[in-house]
Formats: sequence, C-alpha cells, structure tokens
Amino acid sequence: MSLGFCSLRYLLRFQIIPGKDVREDARDLASFCVRHKIEEVVLFFAAEEWNDGLLSASSEKLWFETIKTAKLEIEKHGISVSLNPWMTVLHCDRGRTFPKDRKFQPMVSPCGETSRACASFADERWRQYI
Repeated sequence: MSLGFCSLRYLLRFQIIPGKDVREDARDLASFCVRHKIEEVVLFFAAEEWNDGLLSASSEKLWFETIKTAKLEIEKHGISVSLNPWMTVLHCDRGRTFPKDRKFQPMVSPCGETSRACASFADERWRQYI
C-alpha cells in the first residue's frame, strides 16, 4: 500500500528461543505469517526475560545459530526476515553485569553513575564488536 510519500509493510516482531524445536517453531511462525498476510518477521534475540545482559561469546554463538536456522526456514515461505538485536548496549543494568569475556568500557550517566552492564558508545572495543 502506498500513501504517496511512504509505503507500509505489515511486520511481526517475534523471538524464537534456542533449543531443539527451532526449525519447527520457525515453520509454525512462517505458517502463521502466511495465513495472516504478514510480510516480514523482525526477529529479536536475547530479549526481555531471555536477556541476562550483553552476550558472552558462547551465548552469542547459540543465539546467532538459532536466528540463522529460523531465518532460513521462514524465508522458504516467502516471508522477509530482519533483526532487532536487543543486546547491543542495553537500556539499563537491572542487576546485570558484563560477561567475563567482554571487557567493554561502561556507560557513565551525566551525574557520574557508572553502569555495570551497559557498554559505552565511545568504547573502541565495543564499536569493533558491534
């Protein structure tokens, strides 16, 4: 549909959890999208209650393999897939800390409060990582 200056797409934001059922979950999701004329799925990873902070290298590998498997399965049904990587810098600590294998400089608030889990945009290591 076009409104002259922009076009609209019907998207579904969704998270597929790592595990043995990833392919089946992705097929079910794709079938749902086809039935409801959803053109694109925006896949989250490591979001909400599945978020323990920035991902360690091993957790990152698990999530990326899950997303790759789901993406390939969903695209077989003609549905576009994009990503919403929840864990780029985080929004707040919520009791989290950096993974032991991630040595990022923390964000610092205008009041001088240092984050225990949120990476600084100015950190060169974080910029290389992202």
